[in-house]
Amino acid sequence: MTIAERRITLATLILALAAAAAFSWLALNNSTRISNARAYAWQARSFLEGRLDIPSERVRELDGVDFVTKGNRVYWPLGPLPSLLLVPLVAVAGDAAAQAVFQVAMAACILFLAFRLAGRAGFGALDSGWLSFGLLFSSVLFGAAMLNGPWYLANTISVALALAALNEYLGRRRAWLIGLAVALAFATRLTAGFLAAVFFGWTMLFAAGAGRRAKLTALAKFAAPIAVVLLGLGLFNYARFGSVWDTGYHDSFLGPSPALERRDRAGLFSPSYIADNVYNYFLRLPEMRDGRPVANPIGLSFFLVSPIFLWLFAAGRRTPHLAAVSITAAAGLAIFLSYYATGFWQFGPRYLCDMLPFLFLLLLATFKKRGLGRLPKAVIAGSAAFNIYLLQATLKAFSS
Repeated sequence: MTIAERRITLATLILALAAAAAFSWLALNNSTRISNARAYAWQARSFLEGRLDIPSERVRELDGVDFVTKGNRVYWPLGPLPSLLLVPLVAVAGDAAAQAVFQVAMAACILFLAFRLAGRAGFGALDSGWLSFGLLFSSVLFGAAMLNGPWYLANTISVALALAALNEYLGRRRAWLIGLAVALAFATRLTAGFLAAVFFGWTMLFAAGAGRRAKLTALAKFAAPIAVVLLGLGLFNYARFGSVWDTGYHDSFLGPSPALERRDRAGLFSPSYIADNVYNYFLRLPEMRDGRPVANPIGLSFFLVSPIFLWLFAAGRRTPHLAAVSITAAAGLAIFLSYYATGFWQFGPRYLCDMLPFLFLLLLATFKKRGLGRLPKAVIAGSAAFNIYLLQATLKAFSS
């Protein structure tokens, strides 16, 4: 190993250790902030007890927010995969800290998968470290990874699954394995699964150099695990709500709030929400409280917390994956901007985490053509420092 290679290896190790130390400190500091909701851990406990509902006494302290009541039973409406993953941990250690511990593990998994994806895209170890660090600390994913609560755990698991599928896509491209990761994303967050299905379905349908038969075979292998999981989710819905189509979202309890008023007035989706959502997703800036800037938990500009993704606008027409990512992003924005809620409580528009892995793939392709120079690295470092400061200031302001 040359002296230069040793320096790069040492720099990568220092960066990885700094990221691990920063994340561990932040995760522990925030583990009891914002919410003590342990819905997935509670649901895992119910699964161990042979039931689908969650005993009402476990959620009484939260006033039932985001839960669904059918008859005398209380249910958690989000996908069941996080609870299934937590079952062994809850069985061994109980449900008090299981969710928070798993959140830290998912963040570490995201760092590893992003680092590996960058390597598969042709980056060296040091640049891969910068880019994976940037994805976690210098993007909207940062808030979802740091805050405690089931909503954020679903975001991080979905991102990890999409990154796993993208690693396979840049590797051996086994369609059934990509389909399995997408199917599991469906079982975590429906929108995450849908956007992943759009991206990979598009790439398989328009794969260069592949014949019609090869494309149809790949699509069939890709779709098979998704169909199985969607059938299982339908049966899960039927067992809880009496209909395979009823996810419970429309009946989740929000308490008196503007979001509830909008949902009652115009439904889950409506064009009337678009203008406000565009502002909350892309234009809203921090507000001042006690002389300090804080994030509004309704929304915060995506590009303020994720400025490294401004380089996406430099992607040329011939940049790999541009068409697939563009149609995926368009589908995601059509869903999120017309949805009645923005993801409150949050640090930045966390729903965009569902499309973030595919934007990250396009970002890798863009930097592969342009090079990861000093300016992008400075933006990653500065953005990470800003996000850490702003999140801590926000948590302090809203917890005081």
